[in-house]
Formats: sequence, C-alpha cells, structure tokens
Amino acid sequence: MLQPSTYYSDSNYIYSTDGLQLTNASEISIDSSIQRPIKHSFLNPDLSKKHNTLTFILCFLLGVCYNFHGNITAGASIEIGTKLGEVSLFYYLPNLFYLSNGTTIAFLVLLSFVTPKYPYFSFSCISLIGQYVLTFVMIPLFPPVMKLFNHLDQNTMHTVQSIAISVLSLINGCLSAINFSTFIYISSTLSPQHLIAYMVGSSGGPFLASLINLIDTTSTESNKWVYLIIVCVGVLIAPLIIIVYFFFCYKTIPHFHSLFHITEETSFLSINNRIPSRLRRLFLSTKASLLEIKNVVVTLKYSALSLLLVSICSSYIYPGILNNFSVTTVTYDGRVVDNPHYTYHLNLVTFVFTAFDLIGSILTFLPIEPSKKSLLGSSITRLTIFTLFCSVINIGNLFVINDNENDPLVQSTGYFFGFINIVCALLLGITQGYLVTHSILKISKHVEEKVGTNVTLIIISLGSIIGTTIQIMVLSICSAL
Repeated sequence: MLQPSTYYSDSNYIYSTDGLQLTNASEISIDSSIQRPIKHSFLNPDLSKKHNTLTFILCFLLGVCYNFHGNITAGASIEIGTKLGEVSLFYYLPNLFYLSNGTTIAFLVLLSFVTPKYPYFSFSCISLIGQYVLTFVMIPLFPPVMKLFNHLDQNTMHTVQSIAISVLSLINGCLSAINFSTFIYISSTLSPQHLIAYMVGSSGGPFLASLINLIDTTSTESNKWVYLIIVCVGVLIAPLIIIVYFFFCYKTIPHFHSLFHITEETSFLSINNRIPSRLRRLFLSTKASLLEIKNVVVTLKYSALSLLLVSICSSYIYPGILNNFSVTTVTYDGRVVDNPHYTYHLNLVTFVFTAFDLIGSILTFLPIEPSKKSLLGSSITRLTIFTLFCSVINIGNLFVINDNENDPLVQSTGYFFGFINIVCALLLGITQGYLVTHSILKISKHVEEKVGTNVTLIIISLGSIIGTTIQIMVLSICSAL
C-alpha cells in the first residue's frame, strides 16, 4: 500500500514532527482557554522564516549543481566537431550521460532496500565534492581554454579530448544521479516549494553552462583573456561557495540536519527467525524494489506516463534533430576551419532550449495546478506534434541544404530552417520545464519521498535513453542516404 508523503497532510489528521505517527484530529480534546490559532507556513512549518529562506536558496543552488557539466561537455564537443567537420559526438553525449545515470540509479534503488540507514549525508558529500573535482579536471576542455591549444597537432588533440569528454560524461552521469537522488528527496521532504526550487535549479545549471558557451562563441579575440579569467573564477569559486553554504545549513539548522540521518528498518531482516544470506537479501531487495516501483507506476499511471513521454520527446528531438543540417565546416586551401555560423547555431539552440526550460520550471510557482489527465494529454500532444514536425523539417533539410553557401537560395533556406529550429527549441524547453516539474510534484504528493524519488529518476532516465537512442538511429540512417 502506498504511503502518502509526510509533508502533505489532510485537515482531519495531525502528523507528528517525525512523520511516523498519524492521529485523528477529532479524537484530541483541546481546552478552548489555551487554544491558539494555527499558523500556516508557505514553506515548512517546522522551520523558522529564516531557516526556510536559507534552505529554499540551498535547494535551488543544489539543483544548479545537478547537470551543469553536461552542457559544458556539449560545448567542448561542438568546439572539437566544427574543427574536424564531424559533430556526431555532440549527439552521443546525452546517451552516455543517461546510461551511466540510469545504471547509478538502479544501484541506489537496491541500496535503499538493503541498508536500514541510507547514507544521505555521505552521498551529498560525494556528489558536491565529486562535481567540484570534476570541474578541475574539465577546465582544459572548456571551449575558451581549448583555444589555447590550437598550436598543437589538431587531430591528436581532438582525439584525446574526445575520449576525455566521453569518460567525463559517464562520470558526470553517476555524480548527477547521486545528486538528484539525494537532494530531490531532501527537498520534497522539506516542502513542495523546496522541491520546486530544486527543480528550477536543475534547469538553471544547464542554462548557465549554455550561456557560457554562447558568450564564448560571440566574444571577440580582444576580450578572450578577460572572458577566460571570468569563466575560470566563476566555475571554481561559485561551486566552492555552494559547498560551504551546504555545510553551514547542515550544521546550523537542526531539522535540516536530521533529514540526512533517518534510519528505516528493512522488512526482511529475518525470515522464520533466521537471517537470510547476502544473496538471498539481494534477491529480496530487488524483488521488493521492483514491486514497490510497479505499484507506484500503476497507481500514478497518468503522472508517470506523462513524465516518460516528456523525456522521450525532448531527448529524441534535442539536441540532434534540432541541429541536424549538413553545413558544418568551411575548407580553405585544404585546411578545415570553424564554420562560425554552424557553431553559433548549435550554441544558440542549446541556449534557447535551456533558458525556456528554466522559465517553464519557474512558471510552476503560479497558483495553477493542472489535473493529471491534462498533463498526460499535453504530453501526448507535445510528443505527436513535435516528433512529426521536427523530423519532417530537419530530415528533409538534409536533402535541401548542402555545403555550398554561396547560393542565395541555399542561404535563405538555411536561415529559415534555423529560425524554425529556434522556435521549436523555445516551445520544447518551456513545456518540458513546466510538465516535468508538475509531474514530479504530483508523484511526490501521493507517495513516500524516497519511493517517489526512485520512480522519478527511473522514468526520466528510461525515457531519455529511449529518446536519445532513437535519435542516434534516425540520424545515422539519414546521414547514410
């Protein structure tokens, strides 16, 4: 039987502060002489206004850390691809990320059933510090920094950098899964508004990264060094401030501190007064986790299916289908150099998508709550229209546009398709931010936080893997024609 989230309570019942005891309010006798009005808090009623504000800001900042590095690696792959005349790595990176993301999630789901004390604090440290170390490792791959190596042998450098980006994408997928699994649980336990703050932050991280890539594309040679210094300081100092801020809240806010040290007894510590073997416990854990996930998906089928369809649609279309036209590089005297128009278009589409994804998440704060059937209907409509329209437009684009940019008709057609892609990226982004956040909220309202987190992570990863795989297959077939 599904247990409701400990934060969301019915007016006829009173929850204890630890969320473990439920009492019927009608059974409690209250002396009218000492009865005081109950103050309703917009955030968490167990926290003061100051602590609510501090944790609200923290949830947003922790969300920013979720996948900031994903778009940085994408920007690096654009830099490499436009020099070699091949941007396929840009399309494969999301799949690498979600494969490692999904694998890590499966491990975390099993771990949550095996251990009675889930290591939330340890995972928080692993995620935040690991992503900070990842930033140091990735600095040579930042697009503005990569330009410092232009004097070296290009093919060798790009081969090494491509391998490094692929490995770092896998590592980023693991760390991001730990971040999402830990902090979306903490956020949803605090309050629905804290959860929205985390989701807005998770959209803000890719937006900041794509903004860095876009500024790098449009900046001139005269201010490259100034921009380089600003980026390096920003990506090194800002994450360190977030880590310090997290430990400050952890140490100074008792209620927030207690969320990281919750002990939950497992339901099969003994069978017939006998402790089962490790292999048997692993089997029981797997069976129990799958059964619980199945129950949640069946019970909340509208929200779960809506989240799955949104993930499939966005992952299929973005980034490959929206960027798929064959003008990649320009050749002068046998030497391949950057095509600034193509590089700019790639970065612009990425920026527009992430910016409106962020805006869609922010719109969730509006006092409008769509029904579960409305969310599902919107997701199905979005999947149908965008999949057909973007596929026809951009795959047809391959047979219209060629590398001859001197033809005015070709130029005009290219600009038209580019404009269509930008509009599609805008609509895709804003609908994804809004639908994903509302779907996660609906799941979190009806199930225990840890279960809701597991289901959310699995659905998003599964949908993204399906979408990116279909995208790569379609692009491979069309490129071969």
